[in-house]
Amino acid sequence: LRLLTGLARPDGGEVYWQGEPLRRVRDSFHSGLLWIGHQPGIKSRLTARENLHFFHPGDGARLPEALAQAGLAGFEDVPVARLSAGQQRRVALARLWLTRAALW
Repeated sequence: LRLLTGLARPDGGEVYWQGEPLRRVRDSFHSGLLWIGHQPGIKSRLTARENLHFFHPGDGARLPEALAQAGLAGFEDVPVARLSAGQQRRVALARLWLTRAALW
């Protein structure tokens, strides 16, 4: 993972991503790479649905699917501050799912 993210360089050999040398596809690869830090960056005063809409305002039709993918069906209108820490991380995962990144 350190090689894929650019945090380390290989001592030798070649790293491939989807059949292409990473050195050739690095920029396009990194544009599709997302991560969640220790603080997921969600808005605690908003509901799970409002958080997704805040970060992806044009994806309204896909919000229920993203929440279901994250195991949050039925929690759409619960304020994030009332969710468990694990559920809050899943709100952040649903947000990443909406971006359709290659790796997260």
